[in-house]
Amino acid sequence: MLRYSLFRELVNISSPSLKEESISLFIKAYLTNLGFIYREDSFGNLLFFKALESVENCLVAHMDTVEGANVAHLMEDEERFFTDKTTALGADDKCAIAVMLELAKECSCDNVAFLFFIGEEIGLYGSSHMDKALLEGLEDSLFFVLDAEGEIGTIINEAVGKSRITFTCHGKASHAGFAPEKGINAIRVLSQIALELPQGRPDEISTCNIGSFIAEGSTNVVSSLAKLTFELRSLDDSNRKKLEEKIIKKSQEIAQDSLALLDVKVEDLYKHY
Repeated sequence: MLRYSLFRELVNISSPSLKEESISLFIKAYLTNLGFIYREDSFGNLLFFKALESVENCLVAHMDTVEGANVAHLMEDEERFFTDKTTALGADDKCAIAVMLELAKECSCDNVAFLFFIGEEIGLYGSSHMDKALLEGLEDSLFFVLDAEGEIGTIINEAVGKSRITFTCHGKASHAGFAPEKGINAIRVLSQIALELPQGRPDEISTCNIGSFIAEGSTNVVSSLAKLTFELRSLDDSNRKKLEEKIIKKSQEIAQDSLALLDVKVEDLYKHY
């Protein structure tokens, strides 16, 4: 039951991406009290160990949660933890942190290191910016990332590559009551693009999703600006690039047909491995 108590405590610590200071301090205090020393890079990623020369395995988790878990409304019954549906739980990845801290307390762990990243939920920010010196001395160690659902004992040895595509549509403002025909409605154009974007599973190895659609304005003005953010994941990077090219080409054609301007920003967040 101690593990559950630790999980409850972790869930109550707010740790949105790039604001992990509180949980970082908690982990530092907990593990240093058990005799661990730590390294920290300039981004806030943490590595804990007792005897670096003895480390054979390194367990990895991330400290941040999605924004919806900032103040998690934790509830539980005899079988599970859950929320009142107004917040996320933050079990991703505080379940892993609880297990790692419990292991550190119950075992000597001279041959185990613990690695904690920031900013995972916003596209592997912490790991992709990590100072490589943080892992100096662990070149021969095995790393196990505790961050997935599934049956106990499941090992995932392949992960998708991910792209984020941001579409910014520039229309033409005009008074919606006096001269709507003189305007080019950015919301309408970008909505047409959104309807053409693949959703769910465009093929067996890829997924797509529209994450946000923002178009603030007044009803008496033809909208001149709208912005959409889209993500694309695939187990084949060449397939992901082909989907990107197809999506961008179709989107630009829709914008051109409507006489709107479309800015497209593609971010290659991480590659398949």
